[in-house]
Amino acid sequence: MHLKDDTVRQKLFMDVLEGTKAALLMSQSVFCLRLGSMMVTLLLILLKQWKSVLVSAPALLTPLSLMMESVLHAEQQLMDRTKAKLLSALILALHIQGLNGGEITQLPQLLLCMCEMVQDEALALIDSTRHMIQRGDVQEDSMETDSPHFQKDQRDSVCVLALHLSKELCRADEDGEQWLQVVRKLPVLPSVLSALELSLRSKQNLYFTEAALHLLLTLARTPQGAAAVAGAGVIQSICLPLLSVYEGPANGASQAFVRKSQDAPSWPGVYRLCLSLMESLLKTLRYNFINEALDFVGVHQERILQCLNAVRTVQSLACLDEADHTVGFLLQLSNFCKEWQFHLPQLLRDVQVNLCYLCQTCTYLLHSKKMLHHYLQVKNGEGLPQGPHPQRAAQPASKEQVEGEREEAESKALQAVQCSLLKILSKTLATLQHFTPDCCQILLDQSMDLAEYRTLFVLSFTTPAFDSDVAPSFGTLMATINVALSMLGEIEKKKEPVVSSEDTQALKSLLMFSMENCFYVLISQAVRCLKDPSVLPRDKQRLKQELSSELSTLLSTLFRFFRRGSPSSPASGLLPSPQTKPPAPGSKGTPEGQEPFIQLVQAFVRHVQR
Repeated sequence: MHLKDDTVRQKLFMDVLEGTKAALLMSQSVFCLRLGSMMVTLLLILLKQWKSVLVSAPALLTPLSLMMESVLHAEQQLMDRTKAKLLSALILALHIQGLNGGEITQLPQLLLCMCEMVQDEALALIDSTRHMIQRGDVQEDSMETDSPHFQKDQRDSVCVLALHLSKELCRADEDGEQWLQVVRKLPVLPSVLSALELSLRSKQNLYFTEAALHLLLTLARTPQGAAAVAGAGVIQSICLPLLSVYEGPANGASQAFVRKSQDAPSWPGVYRLCLSLMESLLKTLRYNFINEALDFVGVHQERILQCLNAVRTVQSLACLDEADHTVGFLLQLSNFCKEWQFHLPQLLRDVQVNLCYLCQTCTYLLHSKKMLHHYLQVKNGEGLPQGPHPQRAAQPASKEQVEGEREEAESKALQAVQCSLLKILSKTLATLQHFTPDCCQILLDQSMDLAEYRTLFVLSFTTPAFDSDVAPSFGTLMATINVALSMLGEIEKKKEPVVSSEDTQALKSLLMFSMENCFYVLISQAVRCLKDPSVLPRDKQRLKQELSSELSTLLSTLFRFFRRGSPSSPASGLLPSPQTKPPAPGSKGTPEGQEPFIQLVQAFVRHVQR
């Protein structure tokens, strides 16, 4: 037998699987259970090592599910480690093989089994956490850890792994029907949310908290799941307790804006997950969740405003990631401006001002690579890696090679920060679009009430500055468009293969999205200014002259760009052009003047030139 042969590996694995199943199904025998526990370890090792071989193997989920059901009825303390290994094996099997047609029928039973386990483990975690809080003892080596009811929060604990497996099963249940049936039978969501609330208040059980939020996020992707999560009281369990996550005894709110690994579990990461959950629930449930979303933004307004300002001083990926999540949530909330204005008018104004400054900051940092590189090195200290550290080398690397590797690493880190800034900028502009009048309406409707919309940008055409004392202006928006065009030009100049990579195409679409939204905000704000009776006639004339000159130059640049072929943009659905047909597949680009936002710019230029 040769273990390099795929057929042999597959047969060997199936033999181990059958042997493990036979041992664990003898739940009355302690010796069989111990033997089965050891064989599960081997099974898990083989699953990790032979993933590619097992894709075509017979269904793994069925025998693993039978083993799990048998182990659940065995003695708890003896089988905890075995449960954890079986849960890991089930997660791996789902990743390797997915759910085929025959296993779909087993999904309800497996979901029910997992939810029962999650409910029991969550209740046990609540008891153990309360016990530790009462004793004031959170040490892992406590004498109480020998108690069968004591739950330890670990990455590979039964509770955390059961949550992760439940999340994977919910993903497999595309329409969410199977999950809803389980929720109607078991109060699993209230149990999870109670444990989540206690964990957030006490700032304990980090792994459980993160896993529970991932499960809730997965459920919130469907209308039925989102309604179930909201109905179970998610806002009561998260909104106020979440304050404990970032508020400390001394300046705690600002302590989270530090450099952390994005992948490692952390409490700032938990806050970002909560933002994503609020965003997802509001996007799915809309008016049925608006009151809860306004409660959330009202409670956490200080943190939200601090985060929008922090991008100017801290460009770490963790800080930018939080800003990205924050603006994503505000983007969804901006769809409900009237409700926001009614309940939290001052906060709405503060958010609008801070978003304009954020737009200015991102534009400045994207415009000047050298300055961004300087800020990353000097202000953040560890902003850029100092080059690779090989574990072993056959011979010492030359000075030139080390320097080249260091420059390459710095370049990649700089590109990652630029990409994060661009994502934030695109969402910021999309949010600002909801705070400014509709372009078509303000251009055509002479009786439109301008008082409903505030002036967001001052009447000036100076280039954006990094100083917070310089107010965002029309010059900021013009600079943002120029930066987007410049970055698109840099991408086009690079010698790329005929079929561009997905990352490059995504970057192009993101730049187009930013540019289109920026044009939209610029035109809307300009027309609002031109129609405002409080603006002096000479200022209006200056605005017309500056915009006519600048936009005419930009249009000629855009025409040259589109003649070479342009990427599509997700903004097409946001811009007013219902009569425009999408380009045919394979075409390099739409004809001149046929792009919706170009038509809009042309119409506006004609309007100001009258």
